[in-house]
Amino acid sequence: MADEPDLSPGVSSEWVSYLQQMLNHNYQQTVVDENGSFDDATASAVAHFRDQNGLPSGSHVDSACWDALLGRSSAPADSSGNGGDAGASAGTPVSDGGAGGASAGSAPDGGAGGAPPSGNDGAEGAGPTGDSDGEAPTTERGLTAEEVSAAYSVFHDTLNTDSIVLTEGGVLAVGGYARTLPDYVTFPDGTLSKPDGDFMAWLIHELGHCWQYQQGASVPGLILSALGGDYDYGGEQGLRDAAAVGQPFSDFGYEEQASIFADYYRRLGGDTSAYDPYIQSVWDGTWQSAPKLPE
Repeated sequence: MADEPDLSPGVSSEWVSYLQQMLNHNYQQTVVDENGSFDDATASAVAHFRDQNGLPSGSHVDSACWDALLGRSSAPADSSGNGGDAGASAGTPVSDGGAGGASAGSAPDGGAGGAPPSGNDGAEGAGPTGDSDGEAPTTERGLTAEEVSAAYSVFHDTLNTDSIVLTEGGVLAVGGYARTLPDYVTFPDGTLSKPDGDFMAWLIHELGHCWQYQQGASVPGLILSALGGDYDYGGEQGLRDAAAVGQPFSDFGYEEQASIFADYYRRLGGDTSAYDPYIQSVWDGTWQSAPKLPE
């Protein structure tokens, strides 16, 4: 049995710093500061990790949580992804220019340092494989644990994934497009059953629409945005220029916002600095105000 201690919010120690290193390694980005303090952001990340891995709800770290975090757990994750409650507060800002795939680090006092599997693998995915025949959807399911993890890496706890349903085929998929209604995403027939490499980024784009609905957007508003074809936000330079003049995230069109989410996800593990001010504003709930630029 491992010697990792039980940890709870409010404590500070080298073990908490190690816990934070392992959380960042698991999500392949900086979701918490590695400051050795079991603060609110750490508690939120732990609560999300426990739910994602089928552990009893809470923000404490016990032996079962350590086992899952260090890759020793035999308990299966909730395959439906419906346990993915992200916790009570938003995660810590991405620092130093973005999500750089934190290393696993070393356990204090010679403790175990196994590398947990990442839930943020953009290689799991799908693409359109053909037009729908207009019949009822052939597949309907919730998000998988891996998809919940990918969503958390982009939206943190600002997106409620519990009620989101994915389907494929049917009338909404006519033309080979994905279409999203509140908490209901329809992909072209075959997308979910035969995924390809860019599916996860495509899913993040559609989950961006779910996020918009959860923030109060209307179905007609999103339809008009899609028909208007405003997907091009200007790329990295466009984001830098917009942030420099104080343009808030809310000033981008719905499809532009969804494309920003998807492109941020694609860049995780690399340079996300152009995206960080806007993604941070989403996490902070300040996305209707000018983004905060790094000093």
